[in-house]
Amino acid sequence: MVVSLLVAGLSISSLPKYIALWPRARRADAEREWWQTIASSISNNLATACVTFLFGTVARWQWS
Repeated sequence: MVVSLLVAGLSISSLPKYIALWPRARRADAEREWWQTIASSISNNLATACVTFLFGTVARWQWS
């Protein structure tokens, strides 16, 4: 659980780098791609955190 929360926090902390790109995305008419990039980054981080947590749980169960 701690790993999941930590990675979620790290994913949220990376938002300022995407916000800095917002004006450039608007000038290039790429707002939709900008939102998709943010959504895929956050979902990727959260999915990785959950899989890591589950792998750790299975590994602990197997070696106990």
